[in-house]
Amino acid sequence: MYSKRLTQNRFTQLLVISLGCSCLFLSSLAASQSVQLDSIIAVVEEDVVLKSDFDERWDQVQQQLAKADGPVPPEDVLRKQLLDQLIIENLQLQMAGHNGIRIDDNQLNQAMGEIAGQYNMSFEQFRDSLLEAGQYQGTREALRKQILIGNFENSAVNRRINITRQEIENYLRSESGLSDTAPEYHVG
Repeated sequence: MYSKRLTQNRFTQLLVISLGCSCLFLSSLAASQSVQLDSIIAVVEEDVVLKSDFDERWDQVQQQLAKADGPVPPEDVLRKQLLDQLIIENLQLQMAGHNGIRIDDNQLNQAMGEIAGQYNMSFEQFRDSLLEAGQYQGTREALRKQILIGNFENSAVNRRINITRQEIENYLRSESGLSDTAPEYHVG
């Protein structure tokens, strides 16, 4: 009886050891066959540009070039310009965030409603067609980025405009200022 239990314990120990070795072998095999999901192609301040984002935009550029007539710049030049554009957009989005510029869902829905109106569609019809094509979230995020960048650029320009009182007085005394401020009479 004692030897039978000892044999069973040895068998259990050998089984546990062999299972442990198998698990180690399989985990090392799985680690050696890792799959790269994405990669970073540029570091931009506090953010990165991913290869998947670049590839997605590159596909869009290729589609636009296929429709375009005329000469096309070399591919390496286009790739560099595209990367530069993605870096600039990323910087603008970061700066917009630092300046507190935000786009809420209501603003985004209103902008999408305006786009839908250009296609003679209601917001719901436009949304449904984008959902059907699997492009709703992508379109929404692209539009959010465009609006953020536009708002940031407008605020940056407005901060740089500084009109002094002297400039206003000079304009009002000028010929064009006098004609712009002269009274107009409409006699019927």
